Amino acid sequence: MFGQHLIDKGLITDEQLIKALDLQVHSRVWLGRLAFEEELLDLDQVVEILEQQDATKMLFGEVAVQLGHLTTTQRDDLLAQQDQRSPRLGQLLVEQGLVPIEVLEEELEEYESSSVEAANSQALR
Repeated sequence: MFGQHLIDKGLITDEQLIKALDLQVHSRVWLGRLAFEEELLDLDQVVEILEQQDATKMLFGEVAVQLGHLTTTQRDDLLAQQDQRSPRLGQLLVEQGLVPIEVLEEELEEYESSSVEAANSQALR
């Protein structure tokens, strides 16, 4: 995980990573809101899904598909949008002044290249 890489390099602390990850989770756009904005669900359907979700502890997208309000393709598209619209860990660390953008870009490049090398090494085994 990239956050662990930054800790290992001494650029951030465990506590700073936890705080940034918590902020990332709380900054996430809700799937129901996206579906409503995309006019895939109306307000009554969102409320119905939320009530069912609360009762079953299932994920919003799973409940929406189970109730027939969304197809699996629509759910997957919304999840991709949710991911795209959510702030990246690095972005949050830069915004909080914990890591300069230049350092973040260098570390991200290093992390990605080491991840590719590890994957290639694993594939050869």
